[in-house]
Parts: sequence; structure tokens; C-alpha cells
Amino acid sequence: MLRLPPPKALIALEAVVRAGSVTAAAEELCVTHSAVSKQIGQLEEWIGKPLFEPNRRQMIPTSAAQRLSEAAGMAWALIAAAVDEVSRNQQESVLRVLAPATFAMRWLLPRLPETHRELPSTRIRVRQTHTPESWQDIPFDVVVRRGGRCPAQFQATTLFTEDLALVATPGVVEKLDLREAAVLSNLPLLEAETRPGELASWLRAAGVAPARRAMTFPHFYIALEAALAGHGALVAPTLVVEDLLYRGDLCDVSPVHHVPGPTYWVALDSNGPNVAEGRAFVSWLERAARSASTLERYSEQISV
Repeated sequence: MLRLPPPKALIALEAVVRAGSVTAAAEELCVTHSAVSKQIGQLEEWIGKPLFEPNRRQMIPTSAAQRLSEAAGMAWALIAAAVDEVSRNQQESVLRVLAPATFAMRWLLPRLPETHRELPSTRIRVRQTHTPESWQDIPFDVVVRRGGRCPAQFQATTLFTEDLALVATPGVVEKLDLREAAVLSNLPLLEAETRPGELASWLRAAGVAPARRAMTFPHFYIALEAALAGHGALVAPTLVVEDLLYRGDLCDVSPVHHVPGPTYWVALDSNGPNVAEGRAFVSWLERAARSASTLERYSEQISV
């Protein structure tokens, strides 16, 4: 059994801390001022310490009260989400989408709300995959892949080909004269094991011989975090870092040197339970991929 205080007392505490007064909390909870005060008193007795500063007119919560209030708020949110899920129309379909982790986090998920207009009764569940995983062993309705061949039982549609650039934080490159290739060779470099050869391809295209070995990370999204922390320059697809380039968190170290990366494709399981929804989702994905390229949008915004 969990050691929990009375739920009514937690509800009263969360309301008082959030609303800022007992009166406001009582109005929100549709109870009397004294009822809320009584619940706060019971909770303080149960906890064994005061939950508000001595001046009760201002109702300034202690650190303990703040912590309990935040935990209670998160608990109510979880409960509300669970109630919403179990009470939904049972006819609602769940579309299972597999997508590479970084692509899913940085490109697909931010655009996913756009699908609600076309698939209002479909809940889309994105499962992120990592390079070593055998994606064909994971149940799916739609799969997005970066590179490789599509198995014969699926019909693939090409989405786009990555445009790879060397990116770093402004702090890493601001003191360097990037017109000199020798200066580029002294940049600290980062690389992901899941994207072998991309850094070497960029260095060859730029005619740069690095002065030191790159720092290697097991996954691209970890290497990206290292780049954002200012540890070095990373070859990255512009499509997944467009917002970071636009905000200035990262900059294109050498805009004249870009190389093509792998091609993304999407396929549908035509024998699955959600074929119609899957086709609608693939159609939306194709239109999103045909929109103006990341680099074009970035360049237009920077030039304004």
C-alpha cells in the first residue's frame, strides 16, 4: 500500500497554491472557506510540518507545499488523460507509424498536429526506431525509413534526400576566419556511429583535412546535443535542424559546402487493419515533403 495523504486535502492544497488564496480555491472547488482551511490543517497534521508561511493572509507556500502541489497537479493531469483515453469512442482507430528517432523528434512530431484536419478520428502513434533495430519485427501501419531498400512486399514512395551541412554553435566558430580551409581543419568535430561516413564525405567535398579525430557518439541525437552544448561541429541534415538554424542556436559553418545524404522513403502495410487511414497519412506526408526545402526557407528568412 502506498503512503498517501487524504486526496481531498491534496486537492485543496493544489488549488490554494495555484490560485494564491483560500478564498479563490474555495470558489473554484465550490466549497466554503472553512472547508478548504480544514483540509489544509489536516494535511499539515498528516505531513507533520507547516505548509504555508506564518502570515496566513498572504498564503505563501513553503517549499514542501510547492513540491506537493506540483506533484498533485501532475497526478490530476495523468488521471484526466487516462479518463479521456478510456472514454473515447471505441471506433477511433490507432495508426501505428514507425520513423527514425531524430527524424521523428525533430521533423515529424512538430508537424503532426497538421494531420488532425484530414484524420480527425485517427490517433497517430509514432514509434521511434534506432538504427540497430530490426524494424520489420515491430508491428506498424506506416513506416518511414532513411536509406536502405524497401522489402518487396511493400511499395515505397520517395519523400526527399537529405542535404548535409556542417553546423556548430556561433560560439564555436565566431572567432575563426572560415574562409581559410586551414582554419576549418582545426575545428573540433563530432560524429554519430549511426551515420558513418557522412563527416568524411563533407570533409572531402570541402577539401578539409582535420587536425584531430572526431568525438564519436552512439546516436545522432546525442551528437546533436553535444553540438548544441558547444563541443564541436557536426554534419547534420538541414531538414532536422531548421529551427535551430533559424533561431541562431546553430549556424551553417560553410554554406558553400553541402553534400547529399540518404533518401527517405515511406511504405504502407497494405494487409494491415488501417489501410485507408494509412493511405491518407502517407498522402499528407508526401505533401509535407514536397513543401519548400528546409534550406530554402532558412535562407529566405535570414535574408529578410
